[in-house]
Amino acid sequence: GALLARLSNPELEAQAAVTKLDLEVLDLDIAAASDAGESQRYDALLTRRKYLEGELARLSADLALLEVRSPIDGMAADFGAAERVQSYLAAGTPLFRVLDPTALVINADVNENDIVSVVEGAEVVVVLDAQPDSPLTGVVERIEASSTTDRAHRLYRVRIRLNSLPPWVLPGLGGRAEIKVGRLPVSEKLWRWMKSWLRQDLF
Repeated sequence: GALLARLSNPELEAQAAVTKLDLEVLDLDIAAASDAGESQRYDALLTRRKYLEGELARLSADLALLEVRSPIDGMAADFGAAERVQSYLAAGTPLFRVLDPTALVINADVNENDIVSVVEGAEVVVVLDAQPDSPLTGVVERIEASSTTDRAHRLYRVRIRLNSLPPWVLPGLGGRAEIKVGRLPVSEKLWRWMKSWLRQDLF
């Protein structure tokens, strides 16, 4: 994958540099022992060289682990920890996140009075603030059972998946969404409201 960051380990880098230098010097000694016909010393130097080659391979593998590469094609985001140059991080601290641009979704908060008319699969028109003259289309993918409170109203999170993703669509953009809804019988509206209320209380 693409290189996202390169971490630093001065001690490891110094060990690798010294080992490379030792190999270069050793090659000169091996050549001199060969020219002098010192077979016993020559064999000992070859054994030493084999050991140093193994050490250099191990150090090189450890240095390669300092390169953070993306496991997928996407875009990097949330660089909070990664921007802390020359500082220590606790184990498990994420440096950043890699987002799949083809899997971006839009989260919209829908008022409790309107959520009863929203169904999964409903068509949506999304207008993002970054390009108000370029509306996008999508569908309601999921309606969350839990809700949040905004002043005196409950808001339900609706996840919207866009039908296509222009290159200018980036994570974090704001905007508004218009969900196309049909007229539902009052009984069906009441049932959907009760179902979402039961799901919220039971789960």
